[in-house]
Amino acid sequence: MASNTVSTTSTVISDLSNGTNYDGLLKDIYLPGLTDTTYNDPSFSAQIMRSSDQIDYSGQRIKRAFKTQRAGGSGAIAEGGDFVTSVPQAGKQGYEQLKYLNAYFSLTGPTIEAAEQGQGSFVDVVNDSFSDMMTNAQNDFERQIMGAQDGRIAIMQEASSTDETLSVSGDAYFDTQFVMDGQLHEVIDPITATAGEYTTKLWNATDYEFSVASHTQGSKTTGGTSYGTIIIDGTATGAGATTYIEISDWLIRANSYKSGLTGSHNCLEINGMQNLISDGSTECGSVIETTNNFLNSWNLSRSTYPYLASAVRNVNAELDEEILLSYLLDAKYQIQMDPNMLLVSPRAILKYFTNTKDDRRFNTMTAMEWVGGYTGLGIQLGEKRLMLASVGSMHNNMGFLMNTADFAFASMTNGYKWLNQGGRILTQKEGSDAQFATAVDYMNFVCNNPRKQMKLYNITV
Repeated sequence: MASNTVSTTSTVISDLSNGTNYDGLLKDIYLPGLTDTTYNDPSFSAQIMRSSDQIDYSGQRIKRAFKTQRAGGSGAIAEGGDFVTSVPQAGKQGYEQLKYLNAYFSLTGPTIEAAEQGQGSFVDVVNDSFSDMMTNAQNDFERQIMGAQDGRIAIMQEASSTDETLSVSGDAYFDTQFVMDGQLHEVIDPITATAGEYTTKLWNATDYEFSVASHTQGSKTTGGTSYGTIIIDGTATGAGATTYIEISDWLIRANSYKSGLTGSHNCLEINGMQNLISDGSTECGSVIETTNNFLNSWNLSRSTYPYLASAVRNVNAELDEEILLSYLLDAKYQIQMDPNMLLVSPRAILKYFTNTKDDRRFNTMTAMEWVGGYTGLGIQLGEKRLMLASVGSMHNNMGFLMNTADFAFASMTNGYKWLNQGGRILTQKEGSDAQFATAVDYMNFVCNNPRKQMKLYNITV
């Protein structure tokens, strides 16, 4: 039965007889749900500040001043001797570019007409459309914040010129986790793309953009290995591509790279944990870590300013208490960092649980109150208490010892906002009876203190 109650709120929509009330529905009820769903996942994003008093905005840049050298000035002196001298604290102003996140949905003429037949049927259809948009936005946001600011969704595992069924691999919980049915995708050569040359691969003689009709996990075997599978439906054509899909090419969202910026990393997506926490030199997995998003932090060279380089450790083992304790000792005595979270993949945390259960060497698990009133698992090792977090979009073989207070979602708009035309959110699509609405968020994911974080890689799962 049709309902006239929006599923995300108890508010009843009593009058949908005109466009103004459609806009009110989108603005007052659905938009807060989009922002809340995106930013308030209790497993991670809810623990990160959405803005920071230390961050300023100037044009299209996020600016922040921070120290690049700590001050000295302590020691023993002789009676009547000179005071201890020290170097002054040095600082530098850096910047990150604002990125533009976009969420979009449209309603056809008959859907709009349904409002005249009964507001319940209209709300049900809008609920369904908006739910899809929120799911897509959250899925893509999680991929980006756990990624490397390189746009990669999956890696192609077979060459093709016309085959509509292709095998792909991924680094997250399963291979096709971030492939979205119906969205436009492209395949690129990662070497040329990260060098600043945007080279799109052909799927067939004419299509370089295509939608994915469906995707499955572990349903196609290539070279003796079972991979995820995408089924391609070519929908858009264009000139410019000259080569066909090859093994190790990257699957990305269409238009997530910007051409014409030769010599610089030109992915339009926001920063991810993998490039925010980096020493600017260590190759930690299947990503390419020789681009500016790894070499620099806040647009400053990590090699020139070592204070911007994070600690990186090669685990080369399953995660257990002894290994974790050794890294916590490193954090305390070598780096003087104070982590409050261990962030790992679901597969890594499963191994950790298994080792804890089998060995019973330490009683380390405890319930912990997280930011926002959430109760989650924590690890107690000596005086250290760590939130134990797991996100499905994490690289399977990576982990992060981090202090969540050092990170921020620097959002100029403080979450999503609707774009409007002439005061209207729902806008008529030219040449169509459909109406559409688009929400934007001008933001980036930043780390205010890269030196005080640690990346763990090569974790056995």
